[in-house]
Amino acid sequence: MKIDPSGWATIDSAPRDRQVIVWGTQTGLPNSKPFAAMAHFDGACGWVASDPNDKMLFQLNPTHWLPVPPPPAN
Repeated sequence: MKIDPSGWATIDSAPRDRQVIVWGTQTGLPNSKPFAAMAHFDGACGWVASDPNDKMLFQLNPTHWLPVPPPPAN
């Protein structure tokens, strides 16, 4: 599935108090291809990919974001 980033908001408008879906590259990997990831903002590290418990997995260089949709009804 190819994601069309045209409907995404720029990262500067992302909330910094909760997890969001971001579009960007992994920090420290110069050849990293853009991808979507669940992330949150950490004041010391910037944007980081995270698991559902906000455990940091790796740092990101996001350019765009989307809100996390609500979970399925059933």
